Amino acid sequence: MPVLELNGKQYAQSIALARYFGRKFGLAGANEEEALEIDSIVEFLNDIQAALVFYETDEKLKAAKHEDFVKNAYPEMLNKLASIAEKNNGHLALGKTMLQMPDLADTTPVFKRIQQSVLSIPKVKKYVDQMPQSELPF
Repeated sequence: MPVLELNGKQYAQSIALARYFGRKFGLAGANEEEALEIDSIVEFLNDIQAALVFYETDEKLKAAKHEDFVKNAYPEMLNKLASIAEKNNGHLALGKTMLQMPDLADTTPVFKRIQQSVLSIPKVKKYVDQMPQSELPF
């Protein structure tokens, strides 16, 4: 679980932390409508993540649910996400945000453009260039 400590106080919850940093660094929209658009995308991504988690103890049923998700729900969700990105000139919201899922960048051109666009932002590029090497693709 991600935890942020500020002035001796700890804060948790990844979405709350993401929103905090978005506001702090000017990535949360210039006005309430832009913030709403960003929040809508964040919640849609949460829906995708929530759909991936199956709280099922029966392994056969769990496998069946996963197979159904992969064949039906996931492609539909990705198509919706791709449609949103296409309407926003290759971005998920406002032409300023990204989705980081390396396999999507490799298989879906619009997501590759989102990744390239965000990685070309000077502050993001500087951060990525200076961050320690990782086994995770970026």
